[in-house]
Amino acid sequence: MSEERSAADLIDRDRYPIGDLDHPACQALIARCRAELAARQVCVVPGFLAPAALARMASDAEDVASRGYRRPGLRTCYVGSDPEPDWPEDHPGRRLLVHKTRILAYDQIRGWPIDRLYRWPPLRGLVAAILGKPKLYLHDCPYQALNLIAFAEGDRSSWHFDPDNEHTVTLLLQAAERGGEFEIAPRLRSATDPAYDAVRNVLDGDRARVIRVDRAPGSLVIFHGHHSLHRVTPVEGARVRLVAVMGYEERPGVVGGAAMNAAVYGPRVAALQAGTGSAG
Repeated sequence: MSEERSAADLIDRDRYPIGDLDHPACQALIARCRAELAARQVCVVPGFLAPAALARMASDAEDVASRGYRRPGLRTCYVGSDPEPDWPEDHPGRRLLVHKTRILAYDQIRGWPIDRLYRWPPLRGLVAAILGKPKLYLHDCPYQALNLIAFAEGDRSSWHFDPDNEHTVTLLLQAAERGGEFEIAPRLRSATDPAYDAVRNVLDGDRARVIRVDRAPGSLVIFHGHHSLHRVTPVEGARVRLVAVMGYEERPGVVGGAAMNAAVYGPRVAALQAGTGSAG
């Protein structure tokens, strides 16, 4: 079986014929997702993965989740731990938030079914169409291109803005027993207004601008996280929450910086980049 056919079999093609973007069902999907993105900065494609593929991907990910790197547990909503020296004491960027996950880098999951789906051109074409982009490219970083993130009991992704990427593409592979909810405060800031007061309000528990996104395992989710504060609430129960994050870029040749890779993926990747480690 060809890799493209193998990738196609991973999705519910009867429901989502994404191999033909001009198909009426695909055009309706694109229109709906664009409208959701415009209104809420997030869109959900439920039941995107075929049930058998979802079960296989979740099993693969759960079997190796313990191999993922667990980062130190504090960060700011601007994805850093060190505040700017000129920020006042009550600046939201001075607040350290608990962040606990395990992350598997791309070199640890290459060749898996989730990787075949990530590299499948029709999926990239669908995401580009939804985002209104003429074309998207695979991320060229051997670590950042595709990641699996595991949330065990007590883990969470703290409130944050994505530092660089305008869009994020995820697939939820397994939900927690309780908790692990994705929440977003759409367009909380803009390119001209950092909206520090609004950010502080959300960190203080104000939910007036917060949306809880309903998504079941197997859902494809696209959101704009650079200007929208977002988080995953603490996970409860024994079942690990598993999510794949797919990196698609507007230009070819994008590669992650060595310092960022070392910080996100830990000593193993730092050693590989320095030429002193092995991929195991």
